[in-house]
Amino acid sequence: MRRASFLCFLLSFLVAAGAARAHDALVTAPMKVEVKGVCVATEDQKPLAGCVVRVMSLPLSADPALPETELLRGAADAAGNFSVQLDLPFGFFEARFEIEGRCQVGRALSPKPPAPGEEAKVIVIDLGNVELPIGREVRGAVLDESGAPVAGAAIRVPAVKGIAPHREQHGAPGLTLRAVADAEGRFRFERRFPPGNYQILWELPQERELRSPLRFDVKLETPATELEIRTGVLPMITGRIVLPGVAKDQPLPIQGLEVVGTSGKQIYRTKVDALGRFTIRARVQDKGPVLLDIPAGAIEAYRHPAAVAWGTQDLELVIQSAGGVEVLVVEAGTGAPIELFAALCIPMDGDRPMRDIVWPEAATHPGGKAKVNEVPAGDCMLHVWAKAPEYASAKQVRFTRKAGETPVLRVEFERKK
Repeated sequence: MRRASFLCFLLSFLVAAGAARAHDALVTAPMKVEVKGVCVATEDQKPLAGCVVRVMSLPLSADPALPETELLRGAADAAGNFSVQLDLPFGFFEARFEIEGRCQVGRALSPKPPAPGEEAKVIVIDLGNVELPIGREVRGAVLDESGAPVAGAAIRVPAVKGIAPHREQHGAPGLTLRAVADAEGRFRFERRFPPGNYQILWELPQERELRSPLRFDVKLETPATELEIRTGVLPMITGRIVLPGVAKDQPLPIQGLEVVGTSGKQIYRTKVDALGRFTIRARVQDKGPVLLDIPAGAIEAYRHPAAVAWGTQDLELVIQSAGGVEVLVVEAGTGAPIELFAALCIPMDGDRPMRDIVWPEAATHPGGKAKVNEVPAGDCMLHVWAKAPEYASAKQVRFTRKAGETPVLRVEFERKK
């Protein structure tokens, strides 16, 4: 019975593997493809003689940094007709059309492989009339408040209709165009724009925002549109965490401390550096004052007493290290110290622990005394685990620690009978 089952499994595996190999061979084998159509002007449908036709291979990933590959280049004849043939393997492809003075236009190519058993033949993709609208150049400069250039600035213009679709969204009606300023703040979009009204989106650098213009017009009668883009530094709040007893030029003994800013529905989280310095930078639409909090942990939970306005510099937040709890563990009735135990404190939200209970290793504490450090102010639960087998294993004591106080908690264990 086992032998028969194994043979059935082996036969099924071989059949599946053979089918997979056949499918892979079918998918990856190049297909003979002919791409044809007519290049015409959008406004009057007249043929565009000499229109350049390029077939591009696009990367499988949508990462814009990955290169595209030109597989073939041809041109339309005097009547605007084009016909190019090539072998296309499995992947994503696009036919692009361009001619001087007009927008580049793209059409996605999706050749379908022949069905299993079907004779291989030339697959014809007829794109029909490919309309190229008149395009105008868009260029300009990115400047700061003083008129100085902003090198490396990047802007985007979304949904430019009628030109090559973005490779992330083939078949979409438009393309998001991107331009990057050089060392002198000058930029030029590589592709032309059809006449219309367009929005500008700011991208880089992140510490700046777009001030003007927010939109621009491309006009048919103007060969090139020149833009002067003005930017401004986003408002920010800078400050420093001050821990009493630690000099300003000395690293804080608290690593990974986080400052949380809240402004309306906006929440900002930033880590302080080794010297306790932090910066919170506004988002473009956020100009309201910010409440600053530092969550409890190795420090006392802190909230700045008043909302902080954007533009505030060198703010100092004076915090306190989280306090501790003195623990005395003794035997009930006799008061004899129990020295072998583990103890930890868990902050509480009502009846719900605010973090998981992870027991530390039990240790010997002379005289049954120990201190649990980094205990935030507020409601807490003390957990004590007696390692000695003659006592009940664990006890809990609910308590409230006030900021600046170090309470002493006595925990009594009954001896087992």
